[in-house]
Order: sequence, then structure tokens, then C-alpha cells
Amino acid sequence: MLEEQILPDALRDVDLGSDVIEIGPGPGLTTDVLRKQTDDLVAVAVDPDLAALLETRLRGTNVKVMRGDATAPTSAQFSGHVLGTDQRPAFARSALAGL
Repeated sequence: MLEEQILPDALRDVDLGSDVIEIGPGPGLTTDVLRKQTDDLVAVAVDPDLAALLETRLRGTNVKVMRGDATAPTSAQFSGHVLGTDQRPAFARSALAGL
């Protein structure tokens, strides 16, 4: 459902580019879809247990899992496009406003 119905509408006519940041990947359902559409994906997870599971499951792919709080990023930590959840920080909401 996510891959066939929800994300196609959300990403219609959007070029994600080669570097994407996903904020709040949870168990990685969206991560699995996004990683097929970009060269490099960084998934930022605040929950250390979920981050560890995701890191293990996606080892050897184009996904890098970062553990941390994405609500206070520095420009050195994050670049490219941002896709997050309703709990995304203000900078992500601003970036998505034009989509």
C-alpha cells in the first residue's frame, strides 16, 4: 500500500536527487521505497533500538543510518532533500512546503 498508493502521490513530479535524508524512519518501510529512488539515503533515527535494527537490516545497501535528534541539525550534518513525518522540524516543513 505504501509503495503503490501513498508515496507515488507524495512524490509525484519530485526529483529526489542523488542524496536524500529521511527523518524518523521508524522500522524502515518508507526507507525501503526511498532507497530505490536515490543513490544515497541517510535515515536519521532518534530511537537507538530502531536505529540499530535498521542499521543491521540495511547494512551493505545505499542507506546510512544516523542515530540522533534531527530537530537541531547543523548544515554540516544534513544536506540535500528532506522527507520526514509530521514530527519533522521546522526546516524540514519549510523544505517540503514547495513540493
